[in-house]
Amino acid sequence: MLIGATAGAFAAAQVNAPLGYGAAIGAVAGLLPDIDHPGSTLGSRLPRAYHLLTPGHRGPTHTVEWCALVAWGLAQLLGLAGAPEWAVTLLGWGVFAGAVSHLVADLMTEQGIPGTILLVIAYKIRAAPFWARRGRIRLPRWLAIRTGGWAEPLVTGLAVLAGIVTIGGWWPQVSSWVRTRLG
Repeated sequence: MLIGATAGAFAAAQVNAPLGYGAAIGAVAGLLPDIDHPGSTLGSRLPRAYHLLTPGHRGPTHTVEWCALVAWGLAQLLGLAGAPEWAVTLLGWGVFAGAVSHLVADLMTEQGIPGTILLVIAYKIRAAPFWARRGRIRLPRWLAIRTGGWAEPLVTGLAVLAGIVTIGGWWPQVSSWVRTRLG
């Protein structure tokens, strides 16, 4: 949720919308890809039958295409409800940024993420190329972090810090500070 909130605030800054709204949208959207997991925050609120229909955790909901489709769909619904254009734009980009931030965070773990919906389908029908590694994109094992391990809060903290510095436009000050410290 923290990384999603940071991504949503960044999206809000890009479309000149209130950062707090973007952070809230991004925080919730950061949970969306795990809707396919029965034990997740959002997935646990869905009926058991829903999970019988999904291919399992880190399936199609963990692809960029799915994130884009959900963001576009929710923005369209908000537009049909008569919301102002800035709110529609913020919802679309905030949901996309928050959901994709979840994918980026999952990509850093040992399990990785599916490459694309087409790659997942190709793997399921045994037509995926040999390099697809079971239809997933993964970091080398030595670089991947363990979910729930000691590195997870460190990576989350660094991502949030980088997001805050970026949103605040403070990279020149950070760069100057680092240069004075390193000589």
